[in-house]
Amino acid sequence: MKRLSLLLLLLCVSSAILAQSPGYYLLEGKIGQHAACMEIAIYPALEAGLPEEIPPVAAHYYLLDECLPVELYRSSRSGNFQSLVLSTWLDQGDSETFTGAFDGRSYTGMLASEADTVAFHFTLSDRRGVERFLPFERHTIVTVESGQLEEALEGTMQFRGFLPGDGALAGELTALITGGGFTDFGAYADQQLGLFEEGYEAEMTDRVEELDEQLAYTLNHQYEYSVYPVLNTPDYLVMGFSTFRYTGGAHGMSSQHFYTYRKRDKKWLQLEDILDVGQEQALNGLLDAEVREQYGIEPDVKLNEDEYGIFIADSITYSSNFILSKQGITFHYGLYELTPYAYGYFRLFVPYEKLKAVLRPGFRYDSDSTAM
Repeated sequence: MKRLSLLLLLLCVSSAILAQSPGYYLLEGKIGQHAACMEIAIYPALEAGLPEEIPPVAAHYYLLDECLPVELYRSSRSGNFQSLVLSTWLDQGDSETFTGAFDGRSYTGMLASEADTVAFHFTLSDRRGVERFLPFERHTIVTVESGQLEEALEGTMQFRGFLPGDGALAGELTALITGGGFTDFGAYADQQLGLFEEGYEAEMTDRVEELDEQLAYTLNHQYEYSVYPVLNTPDYLVMGFSTFRYTGGAHGMSSQHFYTYRKRDKKWLQLEDILDVGQEQALNGLLDAEVREQYGIEPDVKLNEDEYGIFIADSITYSSNFILSKQGITFHYGLYELTPYAYGYFRLFVPYEKLKAVLRPGFRYDSDSTAM
């Protein structure tokens, strides 16, 4: 009996350790009766003193007959990941919440929305042709002391997330993120950290002596960079790169960019590989028609003049920041591009059927789809 009790204790402890460990988990299973996939990336734990604007979990789910990734955030911060609650960002339509038990091998529970509540069950995938990922974390904390202030100023910069285990692929992604400046993400992070340490200390040393105590918090500058997988199938890899910067003022600014890799021809796709962007007027017209249909805006009304609208821009143009799916393209827009800061990022999904006039001839999403 004592041996059995000890064995059970060891199993519980090892399960708890696994559930809290950083790592990338590719899970397959079902949501109700629908075949689905979920990708969960748990970042390495932050050291004490580091702020956390970018959440510690990057998660997405998608139905396998659509491959349209839906972003999730960890909406409950319990001490470990054994009880994992993931929710969609609420913007258009219902918010969805996955509540279940996650042990690093399976994720089982209930998905609740305003419309319904259904069971889900995912287990670790063993599919071939998908990427493996390595965790990445580097940071610095710069402290500037002053006799004028009760507390020292602190500037922080951190890089974390997951890079493809394939070194060549990781190098190509790094080149895209840095505009060709680097092919080694570690070297890029080290350079940025070094520049920040020098620049922040020099700037704050000059400013701190004349600073009002009540405004000192605005000089606790913060930079966060996160790279993570969004979709990982035998056909495509989609990577996300998010940033957050606070350099004073009422709030920080964030950005989000996506990079799509098509595996059959080993190519990082640009929008012009999918659409004829030379037909700019026609393409923008198709997006305008779609956004008006989705938000009920009349054809002769500017987007920002709609009585019940959410837009600050008077019109929409195509974005080169996009994600492909089996059914269409999701165009992604940054803060303040189309909507106020409070609305967060804006996304517009447009089915391929409605983009036929500007699609590249013969385009198909994968080997099973029909050329449009």
